[in-house]
Amino acid sequence: MTPLHMFFHRLTHSAWLHYGTVLFVLGLMFAFALAQGSFISWFLFYVFLPIALYITLLMFYPRQLIHPVRTFQNQQLHAGDTLKINLILSRTHAFPFILLSVTDGPDDSEESGSAKVHTGASFWSGKSVTVHYAIPEIRRGEHRFSTVQVNIEDPLGFFKRKLILPCPQSVLVFPKISQIRLNDRRMGNVDPRFTSQDIDLSQFSGIRAYQPNDRISWLDWKSTARSGRLVSKQFDRDLERHASIVLVVKDHDSGPVFERSISFTASFVKMLLSAGYTVRLACSNRQAPAYLRGDVKKGMQEAGRLLAGLTRQDALRTEDVQLAVNSKVAGFAVSTDPALAAALIEFARAKKQRQTLFLVTDRPGDADIGRFASPYLSLFVVAHDHFDSLIQARDKNG
Repeated sequence: MTPLHMFFHRLTHSAWLHYGTVLFVLGLMFAFALAQGSFISWFLFYVFLPIALYITLLMFYPRQLIHPVRTFQNQQLHAGDTLKINLILSRTHAFPFILLSVTDGPDDSEESGSAKVHTGASFWSGKSVTVHYAIPEIRRGEHRFSTVQVNIEDPLGFFKRKLILPCPQSVLVFPKISQIRLNDRRMGNVDPRFTSQDIDLSQFSGIRAYQPNDRISWLDWKSTARSGRLVSKQFDRDLERHASIVLVVKDHDSGPVFERSISFTASFVKMLLSAGYTVRLACSNRQAPAYLRGDVKKGMQEAGRLLAGLTRQDALRTEDVQLAVNSKVAGFAVSTDPALAAALIEFARAKKQRQTLFLVTDRPGDADIGRFASPYLSLFVVAHDHFDSLIQARDKNG
């Protein structure tokens, strides 16, 4: 819209222009009644006079007398949900608003692709009124509400006025959570069985008979000499399982692919927390990684807050990823950049630590995912918003 068009738009929608038009019509009717002097002309003037007086009261009604209070019905929101809102308008003195409507919405309505909500007209004569409305298909992120627009007009449509009332508030929308059907065996690097690496050597708990897979350093030589048979020290197992998840994106990802990567990451975090893992989540170059442990609900609250506010500019890139060797931590990566696969394969081959990569794309046929398959890397493709069936790349060498 050009500046000239914006000027005319504001002029034609100005309350002062509408009010001036009403006064002009009232003056014409008065002049016509004086000139004609007939009963009909004076009758029309006196009929229109109270309408003009009511419009005058609407024009100069102080907007400071109206106090809005906005409340959200939803306790927790995820992307795609409907945000239900209650708006309570209160005032000190009652005054009849014959036609009242409300326009409300977050400040980022245009960027998020959602329009402002405009309620139907209603009558307000008391000191308070409650308006109910909803914003459907709300997107992930933090949405800030700054003002509420109250629209008042006369019943004949001569006058319209917009009252902009301050009502700052914000709502946080978490990523959408979907079920992931993926067991430990398919992921390759997560084994629910305990190995010798799960043993905490500082937690000595007794002795037992020697087993073929015991280390030589575990033998208790004094007990062996006394009993005449091999005896091993027994240690408590480290029952806690650890996983590391890193989210990596490209500079020019499309909106749906970027949102899908965040939704999948949140869903995968929930799956691991439900399985009893302690999860390290790294996704932002501005915030430190989050360590999620214990209660699933509490962990998802922390992960949701981190992922809800993540923007494309703040997300990690492939060159930002720093891989660390830790055989007790299962390594996972969610990425929209296929270049991360080569880095993971090189790291896994050098450190003998298998990795799992979930490649998020909207064109799985163009990604040539087979070339990234490796004995050191379990590769899955996330090509749609339903995570109950994932495409797995197979190693060409077996």
